[in-house]
Amino acid sequence: EVRSVVFSHNSAHVISGSADKTIRVWRTATGVCIWTLKGHDNKVTLVACSNDSALVASSSNDRTVRVWCIATGECIQTVHVGFTLRRMSFQAGRSYLMTDHGIVAIGNVRECSPARSSTNNTLARDSFFSISADNCWVVWNGNRLLWLAKDYRPFALAVSGTLIVMGCASGAVILLGFSPEALSEDFAGY
Repeated sequence: EVRSVVFSHNSAHVISGSADKTIRVWRTATGVCIWTLKGHDNKVTLVACSNDSALVASSSNDRTVRVWCIATGECIQTVHVGFTLRRMSFQAGRSYLMTDHGIVAIGNVRECSPARSSTNNTLARDSFFSISADNCWVVWNGNRLLWLAKDYRPFALAVSGTLIVMGCASGAVILLGFSPEALSEDFAGY
């Protein structure tokens, strides 16, 4: 099962973490998996992306945090934190992770350069996509838009403008993209 999904901050990549101990990096524009990152000894519970979209941090039930370079797919640091994290995000820079157990120093990771954006995802600021509270519907501006069959309901979810990525219990990672202009025409009478 996919336990965590996030977009890179530039929306060029989707990162997923799974119960099979792997992290996968996908190109948003094509849906192609460019890296399957291995190294954890237990389920990956969280993934986070640095603000410059160059680094991925992964947390696992093996009580470690690993830091990966998106451009190369290399693990550039392993930190034994001694607990399983429930929340994790990069601080504004690359030197620290903010977690539910405090700050984790991740050291010097300057050798990893920012990933270049292969997509130009202009975010529609006036469109709001989400998933209904019962996980059965994709919702747009409060309107039920797309019903999700049971096997496609998200276990993990991330939204970036007009893009939604869902990680499913089956292990599938689904990327949906919407055109607010076309939707505006369809919902004009509602």
